[in-house]
Formats: sequence, C-alpha cells, structure tokens
Amino acid sequence: MTAVIDNGSGLFKAGWATDDAPIVMTDPTVNKLRDRHTAVNTVHVGYLGGQRARTPFDDGVVISSDLMETIFDYGFINLGATPDNLERVVLTEPATNPPLSRAIVQELMYEAYNVPELAIGVDGLLSLYRNAPNAFPATPTPNHMAVAVSVGHSSTTVIPVDPSGSPDFSAAQRLSVGWEKLHGYMQHLVQTKYWDFPHIFGFRDHEDFIRHHCYVAQSFPAELHRLLADPAADVVVQYPVTSTHTQAILERVTLTAEEQAKLAADRPKWIAELVSARAKLAEKANRQSAGSAARKKSETATRMRVMASLLDEDEEDTGKGRRRKRARATEDRFGDDTAGWQVYTSLSKDSPDDIDDDASAALARLDRLLAEYDPLRLHRVRDQTTVLHRLSRGAPIAPDTPDDERFLRAHQVRLNVERVRVPEALFHPSLVGVDEAGLQDLVLSAVQAAFSLDVRRAADPVVDAWRGAATAPVAYVSRAEYFEHGAGWFRDHRFGNPAEW
Repeated sequence: MTAVIDNGSGLFKAGWATDDAPIVMTDPTVNKLRDRHTAVNTVHVGYLGGQRARTPFDDGVVISSDLMETIFDYGFINLGATPDNLERVVLTEPATNPPLSRAIVQELMYEAYNVPELAIGVDGLLSLYRNAPNAFPATPTPNHMAVAVSVGHSSTTVIPVDPSGSPDFSAAQRLSVGWEKLHGYMQHLVQTKYWDFPHIFGFRDHEDFIRHHCYVAQSFPAELHRLLADPAADVVVQYPVTSTHTQAILERVTLTAEEQAKLAADRPKWIAELVSARAKLAEKANRQSAGSAARKKSETATRMRVMASLLDEDEEDTGKGRRRKRARATEDRFGDDTAGWQVYTSLSKDSPDDIDDDASAALARLDRLLAEYDPLRLHRVRDQTTVLHRLSRGAPIAPDTPDDERFLRAHQVRLNVERVRVPEALFHPSLVGVDEAGLQDLVLSAVQAAFSLDVRRAADPVVDAWRGAATAPVAYVSRAEYFEHGAGWFRDHRFGNPAEW
C-alpha cells in the first residue's frame, strides 16, 4: 500500500492513497510532559494549549530530525503501517526546499522506517494537479499557462507552469506572508476590538475566524465601506453564556425613597441614569485630577530648584574648603545635617487635593449601586454613535432591551471588516509589517506578461495537496538507489523541485 504524507509546517496530514481523505491530521508540534506524581515522561504530538511546544520546522523547512521522527512515528502508528503493508511513501515538501532538509527526511524514511520506495513532490504543484489536471498536459498546449499559488504556514509561493506542463522554478516567486502572519493579524484585530470580552480567545478561535469567515474582496475600499454601513453583513459568533452570575456584596447600599420608586417602575431606565450620572462625576474628577497634577508638577520643580540652590552654597576659598567641596561632589551626604532635613520638610508639604470630597463620596456610592444592581455591566452602554461600537456591538441597543438579550450580545463576536482585512495582507504585506511586493505583483512577475488567467480556488485548500499526492504520477526512488547515490539524490519529475539549483 502507498502512504501519502503532506508534511506541512502548519498541519501534518497522513493517510493511504486509496482513501479519499487523510486519516491523521494534527499540528506538527511535540510536547514533552512529566507527571509530577509518578515522575514519568510522556510525549504528546499535536496542539496542547498552555504548553511550550517544539516544532521540527524553521521558516517552513525541516531542521530537526529527532522531532520530525517523533511526528512520523505518530503518523505511522495511527495509520497502522507495518513493514508488511508499507510499500511506498509519497511525501510533500515546500517549493525550493533546501537539499539538507530533504536529506533529513530521506534518511528517516530509508534508514529508520526501511521504506522500499519514496517520492517527494511540491505541495503547491500537487494541489494544482488535483484541481486542474489539464495544467500538466501530455503534449504541449500553445498559449496555455498555469500558475500555482500556495499559501503556506510561513510564506506564500508562486510557481508558473509552462505550456508543456513543466514548472519554471527560475521564475518562481516567494512572499514572506503566510498563515502564521495572517493568524497573528487576526488575533491583533480581535483583541484590540474586544479588549474587555468575558471569554479568553484561544489559538483555535482565530484559526476558525480565518478559515470559515474570511474572503478576498474584489475591491478592498468598496468592500470596507459596505461592511461598515451594513450591520446585516456581520458574521455573529455566539460564545456560551453562563446561566447564573453571583457576586459577593460586602455592604448593600441603602436606597432613598425616590430611588426605590424608580427601581420598581423602570429598572433599566434607572440604571441608565446611574451610568450617566457616574460618567459626569468621573469627567469632573478627571479634570480636577489633571489640574492638580499639573500644579503639583510645577510646585515640585520649584522645590527642587530651591533645594539645589541651598545645597550648592559656596564655601570659603581655602584648601580645606576645596577638599570638602570635592568630597561632597563625589559623596551624597544630604540628611546628615539637621538643618537640611528642616529645609526638606518645609518644602515637601503636599498641597490639599482639589477633588471635592462630596463628589468622591457620590462617585463611590454610584459604583456600589452599579455593582449591586448591574453586576454584569449589561446597561453600561458606551457612546453608540461611534464606529467602534458599530463594528463591535452592532446596531444601537434600545433602552428597553431585556437583560437576556443584552447578556447574549455581551458574549458575541461580530466579524465584519476583519473578514477582508486579514486576506488583504497577501496583496498589501505592509499591513503585517512586511516590506515586500504584493501577491498580484508576484504573479505578474512570474508569468512575465499580463496573460488572461483562469483563476481557480482549490476545492479544499487544506487537503488538496494530500489528495493530489495520492493520485499524481510521481517518480519514486528505491531504497537501493538511495544507498547507491546517497542522500539528496532523486529523480526529476513534473511535481518535484529541480535536482540542481
């Protein structure tokens, strides 16, 4: 049987060529754990939240044979591969993979696993074969050219395929923007937008946002305006809501008769009034604090000038006096003299705070009322006319909105402009801090002319490279040939990297 392994640096996939989909799909990371009670060491392959994982890849190429062997062990064990049923292995690699990286994989396959035959192909070309087999015709087709664009974990590659079906690696292009940078950009956008979200976003959350909800806009500015103006175009991701919420109240606030009447008549309206009153008091306190801080800063500067002038008094111009001046210049002896402390005490008295005590007490009382009657912050709606509120919370909330609906909205993530901003980093790499040309420029440079291209999106971008490897007519190298020619030797074929650079 033929085992097919898509050895990606972002996702490891393995299965049998006779299957329609890979059996093993996991992150190519290795976690070494130690049980505190039994002192037994264990190895875990795959994503393990909160752990310090190690990967055999660096910028998309294999650099660690030990970690790579651990991941291959995991794949073969889960496939149920044995020396009796493992006849061939088809392995994928990135475009322009260094010979040293390929030699590590060949050594593992031939010497550690005793694989009879091995074929290695480029993942982007194999995915192109899966989605457009006519890009590799048996006979040359005039005026027919294909371009394979592969968005990998750490980079994006563009490989042109000439009319004869042979890849032209001399014209291939590379962009230092891949899934890793797109994922980090999505994480940055979501965390900036929902800095006070009640849930903690995990690695898988941002991954799902990109895989299921992002798309490439035909016109990026026009699509941004459309998403901003149309709340119905938002993708709402609802996070789980706890059924109850309890909060310890150390001391309940005694309500006045007027407050009791407002609470009984219209609780949401009364809480909104509390929020408004607290905002006004907080603004007043901030203004007073800013003015007090500026005045104290000026007074402090004045005190320091007076103290410096007192400490720098000239002494008598004698030999003994000069020696004392040089000693004080190298040693700080402030405080040895009682008179110095008296000067410092008289100058360091803080002025009274300008914040009104009644306003401070009223602000503290409002905080306690809101903590007691609105612990979930359901009614503390900020300015609903801002663009940030529209993008993060949707349409404005009516004052009479029930608490249950407010609670649901507080646990929602609305994806709108992020859906096109993240993929746009491929065409404008400066969005993620990469000073390179965009993907559209790389494609034009690869084909060296403005051909009319038939753009096809992969039916399954995650698995199509594996499916292409399972069906493509690749060239195998036997174990005997490996030992005869050494590591790094292989046969040229349409779907592999060139033998010589």
